[in-house]
Formats: sequence, C-alpha cells, structure tokens
Amino acid sequence: GEGTLTGNVVTCPWHGWQFDVTTGKHCLNERLCHPTYSVFEEEDGIYIELPES
Repeated sequence: GEGTLTGNVVTCPWHGWQFDVTTGKHCLNERLCHPTYSVFEEEDGIYIELPES
C-alpha cells in the first residue's frame, strides 16, 4: 500500500484515517477496526500469517 507508518500508526493517504497496527483499532473511533496479522521476515522474503479459512 501507499500508507505511511509512524510508530504503531498507519495513515491512509486518501482518507487520512489512522489505525494502530498492533490492535487494528481506528485512532479516533475504536468501534472501527481492521483485522491484524502476524508478519515475519525470512531470508527469501516477508510473510504474512493468515488465519485458516
């Protein structure tokens, strides 16, 4: 994506909305929430651990 990350807060470049990447909660309205995923780095790339569907 094209958002910016400052500390634990990612900011949407289009809407200006900000979310805490550790909780997924919107910084001003905690009722708005995005799912969060574990991210890890290995020699051959960066991976996201997705839940099983």
